[in-house]
Amino acid sequence: MVKFAKKNIYLLSTILVILIGFLIRLKIFFDNPSFWFDESALGFNVLELKFKDLFGILHLQQIAPPLFLVTAKFLTCILGASDMSLRLFPFIIGNLCMVVFGLCLTSIFKNKFTILTGMLLFCLNVEMVKYSVEFKPYIVDTFATCLVLYIFTKINFNQSYIKIFILGAFLGILPWFSFVSAITISIAYVIIFSIKNYKKWFACFLPFFVSMILFIIYYLKVNNFYSEFMNDFFYNSFITFDVLISKIILALNFLFNLKLSILPLLLIFTGIIYGFFSKKSDFAFKFSLFNILGCITLSFLHKYPFFNRFVLYLYPLFLLLILYNFEKFYNFKNKFINFILVILISFLLIPSVGYAKSITFQKITKRDCARELMIDLSNKINPQDIITVDTLSTPDFLYYNKYFNLKNITNFNIDVKNGKLLYKRDKNIPLNIEKNKKYWFYSPWVSGLYTGLKPDYINICKEGGRIFYINGDKQ
Repeated sequence: MVKFAKKNIYLLSTILVILIGFLIRLKIFFDNPSFWFDESALGFNVLELKFKDLFGILHLQQIAPPLFLVTAKFLTCILGASDMSLRLFPFIIGNLCMVVFGLCLTSIFKNKFTILTGMLLFCLNVEMVKYSVEFKPYIVDTFATCLVLYIFTKINFNQSYIKIFILGAFLGILPWFSFVSAITISIAYVIIFSIKNYKKWFACFLPFFVSMILFIIYYLKVNNFYSEFMNDFFYNSFITFDVLISKIILALNFLFNLKLSILPLLLIFTGIIYGFFSKKSDFAFKFSLFNILGCITLSFLHKYPFFNRFVLYLYPLFLLLILYNFEKFYNFKNKFINFILVILISFLLIPSVGYAKSITFQKITKRDCARELMIDLSNKINPQDIITVDTLSTPDFLYYNKYFNLKNITNFNIDVKNGKLLYKRDKNIPLNIEKNKKYWFYSPWVSGLYTGLKPDYINICKEGGRIFYINGDKQ
């Protein structure tokens, strides 16, 4: 047993890292924290709309890949509607992502310590963990990036035309699960193009191209419906020349969960320099660099926000550039250099260790406690009571009321456009409290509204969200 462990220490270490990453994700998954309003908005669409409607315009200013939503709805049909059912697909993908990224590392790097370092920094990354247990498609974007990287690293044009065509058809499906994969796949096709294999390349590209025509038609329809809102909402998330460096630093702060992002920034910069002179991972380096530059360019053009969760899919690519440094210096086999590398890894892992420690000893909660407040509301409300929903809490109420089905008169601050519900972010519901009537206010998303009232009952959750009750006769 001891001999086996010594002989297979690298394999066992890799399995252990993946296992720890899985257990952390599993802990949060079973903690099952309440949805926050972005999850609620997407969850409401899945429960409210039919399968075919998920390929069209959604309620509540939501845009999400149709097959991501279809998969989630399919799981709710099998397992029943619940927060956990909706989070199951991201949870599965988040765990698979660790394995696929590991395969990428083994196909790109030769040094086992480099691969193990990459696995540590990926599997235990705080944001990789969080978005593996959140009902949003961002972890699917990250998975798609890793999968595309691995496929094109291993692509073999000596295969038959049929196999190449089937591979292209599979790649054509990915953007319907992950919008950004349309960009990463397109960049990968450009990188691998060669005159020598142009026929096989075209056989692989053709089904993807046909899928992209349909995808563009769909996306333009959805984007045009919400373009004004999206441009307004993400106005400050786009890059301009005067904020280029600050936006990149903010993105790295988010991705590495570090307030001081100078270290990953320097490692990425030196990794880029080293990559220019290294031929070992030519495709992986170009793929990483071109996708990062492509995302920055799209942000300049106001087509894609360069904003925390929207750049989550770039994390494995930033990490690859960092690992070029480790691949080079590990090969020196110098004790002092190895000591410095251990210090660097430890520094990058500090947020992961702190996060793992925090979730081990306490139950994870999210920004609000919409579910808990809805349970309290449903237990205490009378049929004749009136409900007023805070503007930013509208998605939470609509989603959780799919389970509780309260029939009370409810005041929402919403618009309807072509049959789709839109919540008004910049307006508040006027309060008209009348005698002989009783009111409940539902506000899990803290907004600071209605602070001057004197409620007869109030329930404030940990993050500041609240419900409260007012008897109009006492006002």
